[in-house]
Amino acid sequence: MLTLMDTPPFLEEMERKAKQLAQAIVRALQGKGEQKLLMRESELLTVAPSSLIHIINGVFRCQHGDKTIRLYSTGDLLLSPGTGEAGGLSITSEFGAQIALVGKEAFLDVLGSDRALLEDWLAYQNLETRIGHLLCSLYIAEEVKHQPEIRQYQEGDVIIREDDSPQEVYEMITGSASVTSRGYPLSRIKSGEVFGELSFFTGLKRTATVQALEPCLVQVIDQQQFIRIMKYRPALVDGMIRTLCQRLVDLNVKISAPR
Repeated sequence: MLTLMDTPPFLEEMERKAKQLAQAIVRALQGKGEQKLLMRESELLTVAPSSLIHIINGVFRCQHGDKTIRLYSTGDLLLSPGTGEAGGLSITSEFGAQIALVGKEAFLDVLGSDRALLEDWLAYQNLETRIGHLLCSLYIAEEVKHQPEIRQYQEGDVIIREDDSPQEVYEMITGSASVTSRGYPLSRIKSGEVFGELSFFTGLKRTATVQALEPCLVQVIDQQQFIRIMKYRPALVDGMIRTLCQRLVDLNVKISAPR
């Protein structure tokens, strides 16, 4: 789940259930509406007002003024307000995206004739409302000021290049990547893992190349962001430290192993 801070497990489970319901709704609407490709920084509520929007691929930042409320990502559904009804809300694409949309009136007509779809939609709306309220309560309690940077990589793209100077540490949100050094395979990075932390903390040059094995979403954390994340995402920082310690232990074992 794309969030600005650590979230409790039950919220992650609610997000998983919401994604499942969204898939069922999309299947029921197959063949209706149209698809659009969006450029980076496209404003979703301007591009598709009064519509049910399915995010096929992409990440969108939902803001009110300069405050980020939440992030929407691949698989999410939202019903956009009409022109002039957003009330200061904006939903902007972080990079290029693909969406499918069905006009609001057409969607309501389908709901009126399909009881199963109506039940799924009401359940989805209930979950999304609860998720929104919980996120807002967490953000208000912590006065979150962290604005995450999300990058998108395609299969074959290099995320980290060996011997480069370290400026950032990374969190794999979705996708996977290979890790190689001097051309030799070392390991594989999976969704939820942090990488690049060894050079980030030590200031030494990158010791390995990380290359996307499939389309990836990666959160990028620089020095300034890391200071904020220490407060808002302590579990992520704890994971970084544990990973770093384990890699140092592994390195010591290799060095001390008989040759």
